[in-house]
This record gives sequence, C-alpha cells and structure tokens, in this order.
Amino acid sequence: MATVVGEALLSASVKLLLQKTVSSEFIDFFRSTKLDLSLLEKEGVSSSDWHGTPTSSVVGDESAIYGRDDDKKKLKEFLMSEDGNDCGSKIGVISIVGVGGLGKTTLAKLLYNDHEVKEKFE
Repeated sequence: MATVVGEALLSASVKLLLQKTVSSEFIDFFRSTKLDLSLLEKEGVSSSDWHGTPTSSVVGDESAIYGRDDDKKKLKEFLMSEDGNDCGSKIGVISIVGVGGLGKTTLAKLLYNDHEVKEKFE
C-alpha cells in the first residue's frame, strides 16, 4: 500500500514539475522540428500548461541593471579562462540558480551579448 501511495505522490510531483518547467521555448522547439506534441499530452501535460507566466528581462538597456557587475565579472572570467574552456571531451555547463525574479535570465543574456564572450565562442 505504501508503495502505491509513494508512486502516486511521485507521479503527481513529476507531473507538476513537468507542468512548471515546460517553457514556450521548449514547445516552439517541438513545433519547429515537427515532433509529436501528443507525447507531452500523453504524459498529462496539457497545452494550457505550456503557456507560463511571461518573464521580463531588461537586457535591452544595460544601464537599467544594478548589482550584477560582480556576478557578470566572475562568470565572464570563468568563460574566458582556459580552465573554463578545457573540458576535454566533456561539455561544460554553468548553472545559474535562484528564486524567480532574481535576474538569472538577465545575467545569462548579459554574458551572451558580451562582445568578448561572443568572439571567443564563434
């Protein structure tokens, strides 16, 4: 009995996680590659769940961003360093984590749009 309850809770948790993490970019990828969207529906993720709360990022105006200079500098130093580039056959990943509204996407976009970073990875 405990196994059944545990599996039901895990299943509900996984479904909730999928509903919260399936982003519009993910759905756009599915649509652009003509993959079967019914696979997601089969797992219990409805199309209404795909449209989450829109996020806003102020990367268009860098002068409006405050308090991210140190974070950007540290991440940029890592990206530009040989240690950050010398991963051998492994793919390097930098995780930017935090609560919603903290500025994770803005920080990632600042680095992505940085001229020196772009030159290194072109």
